[in-house]
Amino acid sequence: RVPWGAILTCPAAWATFAAHAAGNWGFYTLLTELPSYLTSVHGLDVEHAGFAAALPFLVQAVISVAAGAAADHIIARGVLSPTRTRKVFSAVGMLVPALALVAVGYVTSPAAAMALLILSVGVSGLCHAGYSVSYLEISASLSGVLLSVGNTLATLPGIVSPTLTGVILDWYGCRPAAP
Repeated sequence: RVPWGAILTCPAAWATFAAHAAGNWGFYTLLTELPSYLTSVHGLDVEHAGFAAALPFLVQAVISVAAGAAADHIIARGVLSPTRTRKVFSAVGMLVPALALVAVGYVTSPAAAMALLILSVGVSGLCHAGYSVSYLEISASLSGVLLSVGNTLATLPGIVSPTLTGVILDWYGCRPAAP
């Protein structure tokens, strides 16, 4: 039997749901818009834009694995508590990418933009050692239910973000002209 009342009133669960949704907002926005950005702003052809758009996510995968090992090491050595470790990895995994994305708006070089995009998406991999593991630490016996609720809520940005991004781009006239 699932204790829905306890789950829905648990501050730690809601903090994890919110962090998961925030992380996914950035993920889905970049996943859906990065190829268009690279072609329309930096003039890459579709083939090169596709490869270039995949590269940051490959770096993210490597950093995710390394972050998990680093977080486990930090916890095992007693440097930080599991809760503090998760918060630090989540905070750095969201703050650094946000700052890098702001910087992307100020560079004109495609190479500089790609370096910042790789930094942004790559460092977001730290979140996999942050909030992603928190579901298990909130309640091992309910982690599947918690992750199901959290993942459902965190998938909503995948619906909203591309639509809202399109509205914003259209509003400001930032869509490239059709060929």
